[in-house]
Amino acid sequence: MVTEGSAKMVEAMSLALAQIDASQTAVLLDEYVAYQAAGAPASQSEALRKIVAKTLLVAANGKALALFGLKGSELPVPVSRIWPFGEAETLALSLLAALRQNDTHRAELNLRHASGRELPVIYTSWREVNPSADIVSVGFVDVSERVATETALHRLRNDVAHADRISTMGVMTATIVHEIRQPIASILNLAHAALRWVGRPEPDLAAVKSSLEDIQSAGNSVRDIVTRLHGMSSAKSQLRARCSVNELVEETAAFLRAELSRRQVKLSVQLDSYLPLASLDRVQVQQVLVNLMMNAAQAMADAHCWSRTLLVRTRALDASIHVEVEDSGPGVPPETRERLFDGFFSTKPGGLGLGLRICRSIIEDHGGELVYVSKASAGSIFRFSLPTGS
Repeated sequence: MVTEGSAKMVEAMSLALAQIDASQTAVLLDEYVAYQAAGAPASQSEALRKIVAKTLLVAANGKALALFGLKGSELPVPVSRIWPFGEAETLALSLLAALRQNDTHRAELNLRHASGRELPVIYTSWREVNPSADIVSVGFVDVSERVATETALHRLRNDVAHADRISTMGVMTATIVHEIRQPIASILNLAHAALRWVGRPEPDLAAVKSSLEDIQSAGNSVRDIVTRLHGMSSAKSQLRARCSVNELVEETAAFLRAELSRRQVKLSVQLDSYLPLASLDRVQVQQVLVNLMMNAAQAMADAHCWSRTLLVRTRALDASIHVEVEDSGPGVPPETRERLFDGFFSTKPGGLGLGLRICRSIIEDHGGELVYVSKASAGSIFRFSLPTGS
């Protein structure tokens, strides 16, 4: 029961404050806790649905009413008017904290405006010092602008990362054309041979079959090349999935080997055969590998290194996978090492200085880290880690 005094107090506050009545949810909260302990998700979900339906929004000040697009004359209303079922667990946990533990509960979640649009808020619940029945006080902070800004920044970063992938592929145009031209030339030669075999007075069907099989193989090669190019140039990131980092390294090495050979770089790969799987976005992590490997090749070319070697190695360490890209180039001067990952800082003439910054952001988004490791001898090592998870 909400007293006249408490209602006036809520109205007087300048924050978005409200009170909810949980008097009809006591048994449901007990059921929810019991089902959770018993590991009964279906019953647990049903209890949550009932908790949302039975909890009432009984008082709200002007700020809260405006926030959710409600009118004071509508109260009390079921909290389900503003609380989607997807956030039901947060409601249950906040009620348990307030009513059973006399504690506050804070969470960031998406509630619902009366118009139906999603409303991101920071939500806090507590029980007053002199509680009245099962009344819980709640406060809301609208974080819509912050969430919108974060979403815009994330989209911008993805756009810049996409542009960086396209730029990298532009540098490799000659290699890409060469990779596709070879199997296409094979297909044409094999087709001509098959026509000759068929045109004989006694067609050699075995030779024709062999030519058609080789054509199919060459066609598959073209398809695989186009698939790899499409994946790298795609503006959309893939969903993260459990992947083999070794396979990703091998695929990237195969993709870049011809281009690196053209730049007189000898590529070696050392793979830990006992590497666990990692949850990752294949396109993004492959972008990091391509950037690091092409940066190394460019650095060795710019320094006119006589011996140009590039080593990519993987190894498992504790609960993470480490990937190292090591080159025999000139290394990075001590005075520039601290700024390597700064945005718009580049050691290349005309470089934008975004490549390494993007790479570090991608790895950090995966829960890992990207660092530069100096070598006692000439050369550089860039190492990134990826958590293996459970």
